[in-house]
Parts: sequence; C-alpha cells; structure tokens
Amino acid sequence: MTDQAENTQQIVSRYDLALRRIVAAAEAAHETSVLVVSHGTASLLWLLAHGADLPNRTELTNASVSKVTYQNGRFKVDWLDNTTFRDQGLQEAWSQ
Repeated sequence: MTDQAENTQQIVSRYDLALRRIVAAAEAAHETSVLVVSHGTASLLWLLAHGADLPNRTELTNASVSKVTYQNGRFKVDWLDNTTFRDQGLQEAWSQ
C-alpha cells in the first residue's frame, strides 16, 4: 500500500467488486432489490464508467438516488441523481 490516493480506475474497480458481492449475496438470499449508500464522488465515477450521461458534472446532488439494475452479469444505469425522495422527506418533515 502506498501513501497515495486511489486513481479513478482503482475506485471504479473497488466499487464494482463491492456491488458484485452485494448482488451475489442478494441473489443467494432470493432478494430482488437492495439499497446501497455510498459517497457521491465514488458513485459518480462508477456511474460514469457504466454509461451514465452526466456531461460536465463533478458531483451528484446531495442525498440523491440513482437506480441501477443488474441482469445477465451486467449493470445498467436506469436513472440517476433523482432528488424526489429527499424532497418528499423534507416536505413531510417540515409539515409536522
């Protein structure tokens, strides 16, 4: 291990390995959905490496949600950087 930070490819590879382990565990438990919470920059780098269309973006919106599906050994980015869930939660919190 060096005292240098990971490069983009290392981050994407580590993130990908983690997601594949999560998928394998979910499949073994007969689960069809999982929620993964991660640092926004790591998520953004991984999403971009898997076909996300976010030109000129350097970050995801704080507390946003992205949906990724996994089928036949491949990940597919369905949608990303959605803040609807966060916004609904804020409205509910402030209305109480």
